[in-house]
Amino acid sequence: MPLPDDIIIWPNHGAGSACGKKLSKKLFDTLANQKKENYALQKMTKEEFVVALITGIKTPPQYFLKMGALNRGQVESSSDIVKRGAVPLDAAKFKELSEDSSYMILDTRT
Repeated sequence: MPLPDDIIIWPNHGAGSACGKKLSKKLFDTLANQKKENYALQKMTKEEFVVALITGIKTPPQYFLKMGALNRGQVESSSDIVKRGAVPLDAAKFKELSEDSSYMILDTRT
């Protein structure tokens, strides 16, 4: 890498992110340290890099596939969902929806 080793790296994802694996818990680091510790910056062939990258990847969370559409504004906003969900149901409608397996009923009373 032609960049100086003392460059400070500020990651845009934290440990546990679905966007990568083996992400550091550090809030910042130097390029020199990343060259030593980061598996993806080690000297290897393209084939070795691909194997290292895809080995051990965990299944992404269920929301992950929806994030692109959400980021493009193609998914209903949370405020719209809350507005729609704040409409009271009469007993007959509640019974009908409770028998539909695509709905989940949560009783949040104490």
